[in-house]
Amino acid sequence: MNPSLSRYLVLLLALLSAASVWAETKDSKELAAISDKFWQWKLHDDLDLRMKRGLKIEALPDISFHKAQADAALATSLLSSLQHINWSTLGPVDRATYGVLDFEFRNIADGARFYWLRFQVTPYTSPIPVAMRVFTSYRFGGADDLASYLALLRKYPDFLAEIHANLEEQAGLGIRLPKAEIALVRDFLSSYIKPPDRSLLYVSADRLTAVSAEQRSRFQQQVAAVVQEQINPQWQLLINALGGNYLARAPDTVGLWQYPGGKRFYEYLVKFHTTLDMSPAEVHRIGLAVVADTEAKMEKVRARLGYANRREEFAHFIKTDPRFFPQTPQQMADKMAAAIARIEPKLSSMFSHLPSAPYGIERLPASLEGAQTFGIYHQPSATEPRGIYYFNGSDLKHRTLINADALIYHELLPGHHLQFGLQREDQSLPEFRRYGYYAAYSEGWGCYATTLADQLGLYKDVYDYYGYLAMNQFYSVRLVVDTGMNYFGWSRARASRFMRDHLIETDAQISTETLRYSVDYPGQALSYRIGEQEFERLRDRARKAMGAHFDIRQFHNWVLAPASVPLSVLENYVDGQIRRTSGAH
Repeated sequence: MNPSLSRYLVLLLALLSAASVWAETKDSKELAAISDKFWQWKLHDDLDLRMKRGLKIEALPDISFHKAQADAALATSLLSSLQHINWSTLGPVDRATYGVLDFEFRNIADGARFYWLRFQVTPYTSPIPVAMRVFTSYRFGGADDLASYLALLRKYPDFLAEIHANLEEQAGLGIRLPKAEIALVRDFLSSYIKPPDRSLLYVSADRLTAVSAEQRSRFQQQVAAVVQEQINPQWQLLINALGGNYLARAPDTVGLWQYPGGKRFYEYLVKFHTTLDMSPAEVHRIGLAVVADTEAKMEKVRARLGYANRREEFAHFIKTDPRFFPQTPQQMADKMAAAIARIEPKLSSMFSHLPSAPYGIERLPASLEGAQTFGIYHQPSATEPRGIYYFNGSDLKHRTLINADALIYHELLPGHHLQFGLQREDQSLPEFRRYGYYAAYSEGWGCYATTLADQLGLYKDVYDYYGYLAMNQFYSVRLVVDTGMNYFGWSRARASRFMRDHLIETDAQISTETLRYSVDYPGQALSYRIGEQEFERLRDRARKAMGAHFDIRQFHNWVLAPASVPLSVLENYVDGQIRRTSGAH
């Protein structure tokens, strides 16, 4: 080769290499800038996030139409900036960050047009419980905090008035809560009306040790006056708004399909909650298939126990025999704690990294037990360093112990606490991703965790194993009834029959759940089983690609490393890890 040409090619390659490095650095910096803008946006608006980080809160949620439109405009602007970045030049972490931001911005922008189809008073999705936690978790270090608390408390009546106005505006558009949900919502709202000294907004003396007795007394009197004279009356106005003409004109039917634009909203929610490009019809078909598959597994267990082809008889036995129900809330807590103790020594066979944050099991506050079917996991926060699963300890004659093991594996280890703990403690992630949550990933991981417990042989009691299958069936049935009620016009009675035919849940629990799917949180329940299937699909893909080199702990590192992300982003990340690792072998 001509020496001059050779030198020219070497120089050209060097320049191209330098340009590539420059482009990657430039794009990474631009991505970091967009990530920071998004993070500051979330820090400003997300009260739950501010509480977890111990940041001062000076405003309550803004649920206005104007705010939704402003958010959509900002998301559209940030999406435009994001699209100027050359995705192919980014490394694995940045590619995942790009994917998360793209998903977020598109959904915020697209979701604004469905603003009036979102109810603000339903127990699972209302901003009210989060706003109440701001006050119940408020920390007082001195007199300045007393003034700040009072200033925030005086904003509470306007917050409730805005929810009231939203409810009336929806009604004017022909969007009203179904009659069956109204009773539940009124009970939920009524639980907050208490005499001032028993209100959740009141501050007991043991929280005010940092101030003098005189300051404490005057402050408590001021709080009591605001609660009595301003907040409780506004609560009552909101409750009253759900009676009279509103109740008379409320629909007897349930589901988004019945509202203007409701089916389009549900199509949006299916994609949002599954984080995949799926249609309601596709989810419905998957649901019918997995229900049939799980039912076959449950029949094998029934046959083993002498109940072959006697599903209803076995269900009656499971739902009525006293041995399967706790006598006290503590018995339920002890059952869950024993299950966790069994899995702790086995985690190292599945995971090479575990979170350092401690964990616990406690009962839900009484004010929330009427609206929550089971319970809820709360991540560690600035005021509570433990990750806690709060279980529902009410109505014990309807709280079965048979699925307690599977439930706590889903909620604590190796489920939510493990996944969220690693996510929060990973300093290599952009900060906004350390606090990210996508139900298809996180709830999918929780369901996947229960299958890991099965693979570890932890459901040694045949009834606990049946409880695990029954819990899987519970998540499977959701795919059918959620899509059925919201898209295909199923009545609540039809959905309830389908659930009774396949579940061991009580009628009371089925009643609460059908309202959750059809009114309170449409689409969210799809995320559990769809997410679990995606983790299993990716594991099968990795095992096939890696062959003898497949390592379950390495795979779990791969799927946990990106933290909670849309499943489409997770698939790209895992495929990249498979390619890189396969090449190394």
